[in-house]
Amino acid sequence: MGTTAAGKGAATESGPERSTASRRRQKYPALAPRSGVPFGRLLLAVSAVLVVMAAVAGVVLVRGRGGGSSTESAAAPPTITAAPASLGETATAVPSATPATLTPTATPAPSPSPAVRMVNGLEVVDEQWTGRIAEPGGLRIRSAPRVEPGNVVGSLAAGAEVTVEGRVLNGQEAEPGKGTVWLIVGPDRYIYAAPGYVERVR
Repeated sequence: MGTTAAGKGAATESGPERSTASRRRQKYPALAPRSGVPFGRLLLAVSAVLVVMAAVAGVVLVRGRGGGSSTESAAAPPTITAAPASLGETATAVPSATPATLTPTATPAPSPSPAVRMVNGLEVVDEQWTGRIAEPGGLRIRSAPRVEPGNVVGSLAAGAEVTVEGRVLNGQEAEPGKGTVWLIVGPDRYIYAAPGYVERVR
């Protein structure tokens, strides 16, 4: 019987010790004996949860600093269209020069060549105009467009005006190299018309 009582005393706590242990377990629950999951595994699980939460918080923070959703960031920037300044505000308009109106000048038609007619073997051109004697020594009036003794019927001094009624194209060459043209100044009246001898005035 003594052995049994001693064994029970060793296996169980006495009254005061049991009450002190009970109070400690109530005040510090962590000191209570755990059953089921070992303490080491529980600590690893808690650490894993903390790591996952930290990673999630970092992602949320990065997105918050990124300036909103992806839809908003992908939106095209607004186009700014500057209104063109009015011409009167920026530059003074230069009036365009009005081109001068050109009046077309009619080109005079060439005068038709006067007809030549044959009179007693002479080529006669009928025309009428007023001439002035330009030969300083004057000109003799002859009865035929050739130089012969006795056919002088008059004379014209230098500067005198005379009415021309026509030309003879094939008269006598009164002076060598000065042509064969004689002017008709009346019926059977001719004066030699070498170049420069008679000026046309009208």
